[in-house]
Amino acid sequence: MKLNIIYTTFILAFITIISLSNSGGRAGSSNRGNTGAPGDEMIGNNPRTCQSCHATGDIQVLLSLEILDTDNNPITAYTPNEVYTAKVRIDSAAGPAALGYGFQMVSLFDTDNSDVNGWAATGHSENVQIEESSNTNRVYAEHKGVSDSNEFLVQWQAPAAGNGDISFYAVGNGVNRNGSTSGDGAALPQKLTLAESIVSSIADLSTIGVDLQIAPNPVTDQLYITVISQEQRIMATKIVNATGQIVHQQTFQSTTGKQIIPIDLSQLATGIYFLQTTSEKVINTQKIIKL
Repeated sequence: MKLNIIYTTFILAFITIISLSNSGGRAGSSNRGNTGAPGDEMIGNNPRTCQSCHATGDIQVLLSLEILDTDNNPITAYTPNEVYTAKVRIDSAAGPAALGYGFQMVSLFDTDNSDVNGWAATGHSENVQIEESSNTNRVYAEHKGVSDSNEFLVQWQAPAAGNGDISFYAVGNGVNRNGSTSGDGAALPQKLTLAESIVSSIADLSTIGVDLQIAPNPVTDQLYITVISQEQRIMATKIVNATGQIVHQQTFQSTTGKQIIPIDLSQLATGIYFLQTTSEKVINTQKIIKL
């Protein structure tokens, strides 16, 4: 009987130590990636996530994942080399309210599931840390101790052009702060994929003797394209939204000298768009902000 008590005490103490060590984040405390992403830690044939340990109680939480531009608008496509904010939020769905929160997130190239990284070393909220796991050779954004806040913000820089789609994988939990995982709740893993917005250099058209300018930008109703060309040529323009959908397109013949092309944008919703102008297979892309 005495041995059983000692054994039980030892097991409970061991579980408590493990739980407390993970309160600092799985990559930082245990050198593990548990986001559910391909290549992260597995238990048998299933990914190991927060639900593997924390889905034991009545606390029920939901996780939302967004990538925000500089105006705090969610995006579905990234511009190469631009800086964004990754936002993870954990909200109570049912049951007792959580007394603390945790998360882990990673970004991967869709082509081969290799690590994008891109996390800013200091550009994040106080409850976030950036940690590398040698077990997965990936860098994770994750909670820094049990967080009082249910919101986690971290800056992320998009990679250079030509890398294609990128997916973010995130997990999170709500805990009762009892020193173990018993009674806690965990959200289902979330995946968010961003397409790459193809943006060419503004100077590209100069190689064929064309100077192109747009105004005003930001624009409310009417956009004007000023084209100065050394000779007549066929030019095509199209405007695409952040998801890559074409919302306007037209073809015109430029004259020798200066020409102004008006485009009515009054019916477009506010947001970020891209104007792509093509001539002789040379593409010029500029970002438009619609107010």
